[in-house]
Amino acid sequence: MIFTGKSGMEAYRAEVASVFSSVAGASVFNGTLEHACVVTEEALRAAEGTVNILLRSAPSFQFDCNGAVEAVEDYLARPHAKLRVLHEEGFDPERSPFARAVMQASPTRVQVRHVPDAVQDRYAFNFLTVDGRAFRYQEERSLPVAVVAAGEKHVPTARRLDLIFEQLWGMSDATEAPEALRELA
Repeated sequence: MIFTGKSGMEAYRAEVASVFSSVAGASVFNGTLEHACVVTEEALRAAEGTVNILLRSAPSFQFDCNGAVEAVEDYLARPHAKLRVLHEEGFDPERSPFARAVMQASPTRVQVRHVPDAVQDRYAFNFLTVDGRAFRYQEERSLPVAVVAAGEKHVPTARRLDLIFEQLWGMSDATEAPEALRELA
């Protein structure tokens, strides 16, 4: 299904929210940057515990749209929130509202690392996982095309992505918040 116009985007948002609340299993296609922003927002709204994000960089439209920034702020205010971000090309809180919101959060809730260039050469994908039960998987990191899935039938894939995240995490370097932001946390 192709969504256009405001009513189309509202329908897409409802479909994405339905996927993230699915118990048995559901999926939806993500084909534009606007879709990616909606998916990021709804993923953070649906999260109850851990969200892992492997992204190219921030600033990025997918993460810096108003809805995603508000959603990450709301998510990080929850008592059991734990956000881990792996970035490939930069995570700049000076230029990215999303990165700023993440880096201002308590270090007990947020960890950010940079994936070294030599490791990035081994894969072309990006993804995010939600509570080991849902994911957005982008086969080619340079394109906004992705699949979003959640529910019992997709748990094995979400867990495999979390294992890949753990492997990349172990090969990556910590990214520290600038001093001015650490003082705000």
